[in-house]
Amino acid sequence: MEAKCPPFPRVRCLLVRTTNGPIIPSPAMKKLISLLLACITIAASAAQPSPEDFVKRNDRNGDGKLSREEFPEWAKSKFDVIDTDHDGFVTVDEMRAFLAKQGGAANGGNPAPPAASGEKKQNGPNQTLPTPTHADVSYGPDESNVLDFWQAPAGAPNPLLVMIHGGGFRMGSKSQMSAALLQQCLQSGISVASIEYRFTQKAPYPAQMMDCARALQFIRSRAGEWGIDPKRVASTGGSAGAGISLWLGFHKDLADPNSTDPVARESTRLTCILPTNMQCTYDPRVIKTLIPGNAYDVSAIKFLYGLPVTFNWDKDTISPELDAKITDAAPITHLTKDAPPVYAVSAKANDVPGNIHNANFARHLKKLMDALGIECVIHMDSDFATPQASLEDKMAFLNKHLGVADQK
Repeated sequence: MEAKCPPFPRVRCLLVRTTNGPIIPSPAMKKLISLLLACITIAASAAQPSPEDFVKRNDRNGDGKLSREEFPEWAKSKFDVIDTDHDGFVTVDEMRAFLAKQGGAANGGNPAPPAASGEKKQNGPNQTLPTPTHADVSYGPDESNVLDFWQAPAGAPNPLLVMIHGGGFRMGSKSQMSAALLQQCLQSGISVASIEYRFTQKAPYPAQMMDCARALQFIRSRAGEWGIDPKRVASTGGSAGAGISLWLGFHKDLADPNSTDPVARESTRLTCILPTNMQCTYDPRVIKTLIPGNAYDVSAIKFLYGLPVTFNWDKDTISPELDAKITDAAPITHLTKDAPPVYAVSAKANDVPGNIHNANFARHLKKLMDALGIECVIHMDSDFATPQASLEDKMAFLNKHLGVADQK
């Protein structure tokens, strides 16, 4: 039967009465309802602009592309999917390609982040972190050489966890410190530092690694003042921050005992490393053998070595100087039997061909560390029912190797 319904432009409502039952929507009406709800959701989220409008609307610094920080909150869960070359930026072309695939909004028709993205939200730049004990402390000569430090409330001298942010070596900040991880560390008696470093726009490799090494030395030089145990220091970070953490942990100690600079005399060694979505090498020739697809060709790696985005790893000449730099930048180049234990987590969503955060990096590292008899624990985020369960497992590893359980 046909029934009247509230007025809606050019829409008629078809209902069917079942035998001795209520009036229910016909199959055609169910489809129409779904379509209307989708339209309402998209309109409410302002998620249906053209690719050009979407980028222009959110491009706060006017560079014609969107960083993760510039991406609207409702679409951030899809940033890594849209950023197909994984250089840390979404272009108009990438946005157009994504919309063509999805046939809809920039978030695939789901403006709310998925339930499993709690940790991503905590790591976002808009989160609220407690006030650092020492904020924006300069550890080196460049304006980017700053860090925040949170001192654990009791138990000094405390072990230390250093967070090194990710962002393709071209973006990110110390505010990416996970609030949940920070809280758990402080409650466990672990002090925390979050550091920034020079981006490749300013200086290519090894500036990023050397900046973070200097930050480690600087913090150790403040051990007495800040209540730190310099012999119990761990590092964590995601993506580029994971790679820097591994590089520092595996590299020989960069301390210079003969330096006239007391900071430079401090150690850069680590007690343990907790990388997330890691790369254990930045050698495109090795990456090509580990990850199916074109992950080896991401622009972030080219920029790391000061190369143009047009550089072709398969055709262009790799000079001896570039070869030496590529080899040295790979954390696994420095892996020895004296390396600290590793606890690595990779995202299942990234475990696909062409993704520079593919879990094969962690699998490869585990094979190498197992052969040397060094503890290497690897997980997918899907191994855990909730972000809290993942955090608790990570903290158990951290507490174990920093000796926190023993001091309580």
